[in-house]
Amino acid sequence: MKIGDMVRVMKEIDGRQEFMYGRLAGFYKPDGRQYRRKVAKPFGAYVDLIEGYSGARRPLAEITPVAEDFEFITDPVEVHRGAFGPAGMLWCMGCPRPYPKPAAVKVIHKATGVKTQLCEEHNDEEQWARLGHGPLWDARTCRVEIQSLMQNPGEITGPADDVDACALRQFADVFPYLVPEKAAELYAAWKEQQRTDLAA
Repeated sequence: MKIGDMVRVMKEIDGRQEFMYGRLAGFYKPDGRQYRRKVAKPFGAYVDLIEGYSGARRPLAEITPVAEDFEFITDPVEVHRGAFGPAGMLWCMGCPRPYPKPAAVKVIHKATGVKTQLCEEHNDEEQWARLGHGPLWDARTCRVEIQSLMQNPGEITGPADDVDACALRQFADVFPYLVPEKAAELYAAWKEQQRTDLAA
């Protein structure tokens, strides 16, 4: 890794680990002092975060190159799968409108499954980080639901006429990657039981 590279660090907020992206701004020594000239065996780095008012200071072991968070698919059949319209193709989500280029690669955020498609020109670190920040903003917007499920995971399996339980189930269907593990297990079992009851 070098100065200017886009990287990811993790930050704990409300008991959850959030993905934060930014650029390496400098390295520091094991004693905490910053390198001024030649960098030799750095211990950690300063990261200028894209989102937020401050940077992050982390050991190198806690800093991940941005590309490692994503899967890249270049097979045209897979890139354009699900396209509508006479052209039969998907367009780059990074291009300025109203004249986007055809997509050349599908980018998938490994941790959440969130995906986008980009042309060759816009298949870069900035777009990857933007995709990775989507779940971050989802998590911040849905903090009430996340906290509720962390404190009482069983609430998601409430009766069908329970408005709060129904709202949590809708949340879980839209944002499955934000559902705490225990609540996700209970919800999966609840859905399976519902299917069994309907089939009986």
